[in-house]
Amino acid sequence: MSDVAMIKKPDGLVPTTMKEVMDLSDLMSKSEMVPKIYQGKPGNVTVAILAGHPLGLNPFAACQSFAVINGTPSLYGDALLGIVKGSGLLSKIAETVSENGEVATCYITRRGE
Repeated sequence: MSDVAMIKKPDGLVPTTMKEVMDLSDLMSKSEMVPKIYQGKPGNVTVAILAGHPLGLNPFAACQSFAVINGTPSLYGDALLGIVKGSGLLSKIAETVSENGEVATCYITRRGE
């Protein structure tokens, strides 16, 4: 298992069995406090919870942190940066914006590299 596979244990209310995941997914899918892609779709909530767990995201954070692009869950940039910062593996971060403001670049250095 790599350093990145399990960054930290999720905080907050975290289901411990698949039944608990499914029950929570059903409840969350009935809420207007989750993004539209999850409303009325407990299967999508389940996938978000399962995808976010090894990254240290609790169920609510997982639903707020994933964008689905062509059927593939992808982390939003701010969520990814938060995970990296929370891992303790971040050595340095530098952000630049081009003079015309159209290109932003983020350089990240992992501790020890």
